[in-house]
Amino acid sequence: MPGAFVNIANALRRGNDADMLPESNTVFILENLLQRHVYSRPQELKRAPSLREAILYVLDALVESGSSAAFRMRDDFVTPAP
Repeated sequence: MPGAFVNIANALRRGNDADMLPESNTVFILENLLQRHVYSRPQELKRAPSLREAILYVLDALVESGSSAAFRMRDDFVTPAP
């Protein structure tokens, strides 16, 4: 499943983020999918550069659409582990 975030990021890049994320249900689903992976396996996701970049891109797009959950996830994801 985590590899699907690369496809999602590519789809967001090809389209206009503002047009693709207007539905709150879309944002909600992406937030839930990301939470399951970002919080349970952060080190695994950070090790693969393409996956890390894709997740950050999706999180940034969600933050720009007003997602506070994505803002917190992004903050946690970029913070180095102690």
